[in-house]
Amino acid sequence: MQTKTAQETRNGPDHKAACKWAYDLMQRQDWALIDTETSGLRGVVLEFAAIGPDGSELFNSLVHPDGERIEEGARAVHKLSDAELESAPHLPELWPAICAALADKKLLIAYNAAFDMARIKQSARRYGLPQLAQEWQCAMEWYSQYCGEWNSHHGSYKWQRLPAAGHRAIEDARAALAVIQ
Repeated sequence: MQTKTAQETRNGPDHKAACKWAYDLMQRQDWALIDTETSGLRGVVLEFAAIGPDGSELFNSLVHPDGERIEEGARAVHKLSDAELESAPHLPELWPAICAALADKKLLIAYNAAFDMARIKQSARRYGLPQLAQEWQCAMEWYSQYCGEWNSHHGSYKWQRLPAAGHRAIEDARAALAVIQ
């Protein structure tokens, strides 16, 4: 089992690589930072937001759940009400605008990208919508590497909570951008 000291993780090559990733990313304009709020850990997208590297809003909307039950744990986090969601557009109505907002982006960044990517793919498949074609990268994994808190049990860096998370998609996208900056 690999072990690392605090000094190795905070000042070593992994920390520097994370800094380089963030620096290099901020030199580009061909990416978007996205976030979703969902009906649960395996649920559908209820809110989708995307911002550009400068923090500009590219897309932000609630999404109608179309009969999907919202888990109480998820509701406790994002606080989306049934009334808000009832009047929200359905994903097929929003999909062309989402795709247009991301059309010139080669890369999608998310905080816990595996989660957002899986939820977006599942929600798109539900309606037979085309998948987003961009490459994905995870800001949480890079930030965890930057923080350098080693988890010997998992043999990787401990995942870090998103600082200043508001648990609404646009707020969390902006909080993730602040971490990258």
